[in-house]
Amino acid sequence: MISKKVTYLALSLLLAVFVFQATEACAQALHATTIKLGMLNPKDAKSGFVIGATYNIIIDETLDLGLGLDVYRKTYREEQMVATKEYEMGINETTKQLEMEFSSLILPLMANINVKMPISEYTPAFVYVNGALGWQMMWNTENNYGEDKKESRFYSGFGWMAGVGLMYQVGRRSAIIAEVGYNGCKVSRNRTENTEGLPVWDEINISGLMLRAGIRMGIM
Repeated sequence: MISKKVTYLALSLLLAVFVFQATEACAQALHATTIKLGMLNPKDAKSGFVIGATYNIIIDETLDLGLGLDVYRKTYREEQMVATKEYEMGINETTKQLEMEFSSLILPLMANINVKMPISEYTPAFVYVNGALGWQMMWNTENNYGEDKKESRFYSGFGWMAGVGLMYQVGRRSAIIAEVGYNGCKVSRNRTENTEGLPVWDEINISGLMLRAGIRMGIM
């Protein structure tokens, strides 16, 4: 398991070096920034909002390379009603108590490649495909107020993303986008060996479908 982790890290570093070497090779430092907002539906967690941004170096009219960071956060609260009161004019008041709160935070840090092609020469619209490799991290925090207990868990693992979308240019340096994608990743923690010398670990599958829209600013 350790050798796999080293391999994944080496691949991520090599891809990052490739991105920055391509940046240095460009005679003109043309770039674009994309901000996306949407939904992620992980297999072993509840679906939630994800917001992300990518910074890309434009290689030519078809290809650009860059780095991106996404943020997924989901909070679950277990509440119980303890009292109700009715005021004049039909206003009802409810008193609640919070018994448990659970939150999940996922941060994928990815190196990406983006390939775009115009739909036609008469419309400022493009179809694009993208792919990304990188390291993904997950934090789970559980507050049990009834038992006065708090627990935090950290997971990490190598992951990939792929997507296809549409981009419509609305200005000289701006465009709106919509895409469907997939995040493939299993994060883990507590890698040890059992009494028989076999590797064991805790794992969460955060792979899932993504639906996102956003805006791209910079060179198209």
